[in-house]
Parts: sequence; C-alpha cells; structure tokens
Amino acid sequence: MRRRDREITNRQEILNILSGADICRIALHDDEYPYIVPMNFGFEDNGTLILYFHCAVEGRKLDLIRNNNNVGFEVETDTKKVTGSKACNSSIYYKSVIGCGSVEIMNSREDKVHGLDVLMKHYTGKEGFRYEEELLNKMVVLRLTVTKISAKSHDVKR
Repeated sequence: MRRRDREITNRQEILNILSGADICRIALHDDEYPYIVPMNFGFEDNGTLILYFHCAVEGRKLDLIRNNNNVGFEVETDTKKVTGSKACNSSIYYKSVIGCGSVEIMNSREDKVHGLDVLMKHYTGKEGFRYEEELLNKMVVLRLTVTKISAKSHDVKR
C-alpha cells in the first residue's frame, strides 16, 4: 500500500467497515476483461473471514465462478465529497476494504440457510428467519473464503 498513513490493520476496524457497508463488489475472471458485480452480502469471522452472497441458480456470474473461482472484492463506507477552493484541491473521504479469495457455490439446504442467516443478520440485525422451500430452490449461496485483505481510510480524523 502506497499510503501507509491511511492503512487500517486493526481487525476490528476492518470488521466495522464491513458491518457498515451495504454493497460488496466482486470481481470475476472473464475472457478479456474482469466482470465486476455489486452484490448484497453478509460476513462472519471465526478466525477466517467468510463473505456470503446469494444469486439465481444460473447466469454469467455462476458460469465465470465455475470456470475460475478466484475473485477479488471491495466495499466502502463513510464516503463524503470534499470540495476545495482550487482545481484539483478536492477529495473524497472514505473507508474501504479490498481483498481476494475463492468462492464456493453452496447448493445444500443447510448451507443456503446458513448463508442467508448471515446475510439477513447483516442487513436487519435479526436472526431466526424461516425460508420458503420454493425460494431456496431458486437460489444458490456463494461463500467467499478471504485469503488476502487490506483496508484504508481517508477521513478528517486521520
């Protein structure tokens, strides 16, 4: 990382950024160019950081994952434009997390329910949801095991 003064290394701070993010973008390998998809997500950290996503049972995203399941991801929070009085004297405050890992396509009912529970807790703070079988049959859950991660902050406090 070029700007070490903006680097975040504290694990809890990184988890706080993930907690505050609404969308996670995943970058998939395509033939000529990366394919980047914004997705709803949830995460858990039991020594290994795991991100969960859900999607339909078919489509470009799954085709690309089946071909190469190594992905990158990015989230950001606390964005704020800062307008300067001169040209090129503006900036944006933010906190961000980027990383990479491998994605698995989860098809079992148990894995789907667990992943959805993590997603629902991320967005609602609640647990104990019930999922209709018809809904579960129309989706897969993606589980991204994070192998590399970094975080950065550019804000008024730093």
